[in-house]
Formats: sequence, structure tokens, C-alpha cells
Amino acid sequence: MSTPTNEASRRAIKGHVTRWINNIQQYDTVQMDLTVHNLVLGAESNLRNMYNKYK
Repeated sequence: MSTPTNEASRRAIKGHVTRWINNIQQYDTVQMDLTVHNLVLGAESNLRNMYNKYK
């Protein structure tokens, strides 16, 4: 197995970020219970951490 390239790494990160953004946006118009609230906070935290890591 070969070492991933920068392009492959960027593509993988973009996929994760896109998934987290979509997960957050799907709850924009939903009344949240505590479970959904925690899921959204986790997704936002993952997105923020990824942004800070690659800033």
C-alpha cells in the first residue's frame, strides 16, 4: 500500500468536513432534544477542531 498523497489527504478531509457541515445543517429547522443537541455540538466541535488544525 502506498503513502497517501497531499491531494488524497485533502480529498479525505474535504469529505469529512462536508459530512459534518451537512449533519449540522440538517438540524437547522428541527426542534432539538438533548440527544440531537449533543450530536450537533459534537459535529460543530469536530469541524472547529479540523479548521484550527489546518488553518
